[in-house]
Amino acid sequence: MIPFLISIYLSAAKQLKKTKLYFLLLLWLLFLPNAPYLLTDFIHLRLSPLEWIAFDSLMIAVFAITGITFYVLSIKEIETVLFNNFKKEIVLKFIAILPFLASFGMYLGRVLRWNSWDILHNPQNIFTDVFAIVIHPFANIDAWLFTVLVGLLLKLSHWCFKKFLFKYGEV
Repeated sequence: MIPFLISIYLSAAKQLKKTKLYFLLLLWLLFLPNAPYLLTDFIHLRLSPLEWIAFDSLMIAVFAITGITFYVLSIKEIETVLFNNFKKEIVLKFIAILPFLASFGMYLGRVLRWNSWDILHNPQNIFTDVFAIVIHPFANIDAWLFTVLVGLLLKLSHWCFKKFLFKYGEV
């Protein structure tokens, strides 16, 4: 909910100083992967007793759908803020790569076990991990596959919301 609340605040704010806008946008971006991160919780089903698997699957699915919904709604709100404050070309490029940034953040959280707040108290180790993934892509193929595949899923989710819900004014 944090990225959604930040995006609502930013879209409702009348006038913000550039430094505050940039800070809140950065904060929004750092917390954005937490919304679709719930998709990765399906790995916990392996720990569920067989008699609970249907209930646990349904519960995780509901949370994952809720997370994707807040992810998409947050992007919808932030798009307006971005278009009002930046050049259209820059915003369109940013929106195009955003799902992949979010999915990379999900990878950092699920696989490398980093949290959003670790950027404040352990930035050097996070940057070291990210740098290693970038400069050694073949040694970190799992990170790249996760980022691309989950990024495409997030892109598809966003497209579906835009095509079927936003288009008809239901959301």
